[in-house]
Amino acid sequence: MTFVKSLEKGEVVERKESRSDYIVRKQREARGADMVNSPPHYQNGSIETIDLIESMLTFDQFMGYCKGQVLKYMARCEYKTDCPSEDLKKGQWYLHRMIKAVDNEINATRNELSKERYKQLSMFE
Repeated sequence: MTFVKSLEKGEVVERKESRSDYIVRKQREARGADMVNSPPHYQNGSIETIDLIESMLTFDQFMGYCKGQVLKYMARCEYKTDCPSEDLKKGQWYLHRMIKAVDNEINATRNELSKERYKQLSMFE
């Protein structure tokens, strides 16, 4: 077992690493998993969980979901003992996902407007 530093009541405290934390850390090291962009526990089945969530929500609901995730990861990063930057990167990942969704929504709207405009112009031919 190793000792890790944790933040308790605003103070950094050295404590013994729990067995479960040790196992998780060792599994991550062994897998070399990218726990920010592609965590293996979100990839069971044929579709990644975030894609399923996005497909089941409206655009506004998905934006709210992503905002909540960004806030969650930003709020708890300072309390992480092993890798606080991982939570910041996860929050950043959700922010990038929001940007991608906004860009897709803008492009879809433009395409619809272009089709409508094309129909209007075709009436004069």
